[in-house]
Amino acid sequence: MVSWVLVLYKIPCPGHGEWATIEGVKSVAEGDKLHIAQIENRHLQNTIQALRDELEAMRSANEAAVQAAVASGSNEARQLHATIGALRTELEQTVFRQAGEIEQARRAAHDELRSLRETVAALRENLENRPA
Repeated sequence: MVSWVLVLYKIPCPGHGEWATIEGVKSVAEGDKLHIAQIENRHLQNTIQALRDELEAMRSANEAAVQAAVASGSNEARQLHATIGALRTELEQTVFRQAGEIEQARRAAHDELRSLRETVAALRENLENRPA
């Protein structure tokens, strides 16, 4: 707030004549108020613009972070799908290989059993045909 004191001497005032009167000083003070208000208004507008710019930069950074997270998640999902596919293929190959090994062991056991039965039959026949 501006307070005025009556001064008993002349005040130089450029732009309003060589010397100013009290009314002239008041009008200059009013002009100063307007000028100060304009400067303050400009400062507030600059502050608002700076805050808008900062907000936009933050939004852009947030958006970039979200896009990076989505890309990372997509990449991780792709890698997991590839790993699942590889593990599934390996499991199927293992099951197929083991099934083949089981079948081979079953045939070998069947062949051995048949061979043993033939041996038992031959020994029995040999014993029965032997003279007493």
